[in-house]
Amino acid sequence: FAEKYYSMSPYQYGANSPVGNIDVNGDSIIIKPNANGIIDQIKVLFGYDTKFQKDVKADLFQLKQDDKKVADIIGKLEESKNIHYITMPKKGEYNSTGFNADKVKKNISQGSEIYYNPYNRRRGRNDSDMRTPRIGLAHELQHSFDVDKKVATYERTKNGILLMDIRAINTENRIRKVIGEPKRTMYGTQKVPKELLE
Repeated sequence: FAEKYYSMSPYQYGANSPVGNIDVNGDSIIIKPNANGIIDQIKVLFGYDTKFQKDVKADLFQLKQDDKKVADIIGKLEESKNIHYITMPKKGEYNSTGFNADKVKKNISQGSEIYYNPYNRRRGRNDSDMRTPRIGLAHELQHSFDVDKKVATYERTKNGILLMDIRAINTENRIRKVIGEPKRTMYGTQKVPKELLE
């Protein structure tokens, strides 16, 4: 829990028994504070959630309510021995998931870092499509799940789309259906093969 409650001493987050109440597996999705302004900085100092953390937690909670499969993905990431971080993308950047490409090639389970902006409805820099932000979080969580469970590969369709991107599109489409937003059928300028869409 040290990474999650970094503003507290081991005695505080361990309820006065840091040895007995330790997070052996690192089984958490950790939302970085991304303090924005003096109020958030004070909240971090005293161990309270920032606005970003509250908003991401609300989106994770809503995703669990939206769809059983997505809830299962989140649950398995929370229970994983790997640590998965969620943080705000740098200014001018969009949602993405960072992981070790060599570990993917060697089929080694790993943690990840999701860059997620809960306030941005645009999918990407060159995209005019708008979507509810948590749809993007569902997409990125699928990437984290794939690297955690060793199913991420660099295999591509005939038109060049990574299969792991198609899995992420199928996951986001589950949330799109619940929310009532149109099904995503393109990856960039490439059409996703119909037989691979759920």
